[in-house]
Amino acid sequence: MQHMIFKIDLTRIKEIKRRQIIFELKITIPALIIIVIITYLTSTKGDLKTFIYISLILIPALFLRALFSTRNLKQTAEAFEISLTDNGIEQIFKLKIVKEINWGDMNYEIKSNGFIYVLDKSLPASNKRTIQIPPEIQNKEQLINELEKHCG
Repeated sequence: MQHMIFKIDLTRIKEIKRRQIIFELKITIPALIIIVIITYLTSTKGDLKTFIYISLILIPALFLRALFSTRNLKQTAEAFEISLTDNGIEQIFKLKIVKEINWGDMNYEIKSNGFIYVLDKSLPASNKRTIQIPPEIQNKEQLINELEKHCG
């Protein structure tokens, strides 16, 4: 087999940022609501100023967290690679092999959100090794065809 490398399509970085912001907001908004409710319930009527001050500090801080989480996303995407070798599939990040799964131990799933999950069948279910491949990977159809050849 010819050694193949697949990278993230950097022209689709806006899609990755949008997905990351939505993920962060799904965490941030419920946390914000819980904190505000607890703060309101524990503050006395005369101490309503404290509730307002805490809310005015927390709301922007949590939303800024969601926005800043995408700051280094391009560098992260540039450093992400999927490599198909004679032995199996490797996830490489910043030129280091992070995860490796042999062809014989591999199974894959394509999720409805476009992610490809490559699973290691040799490990018990509670300790599964998974390589998550984002939908923005270049030459996605070629990658799927190669996985299909080797997974059967």
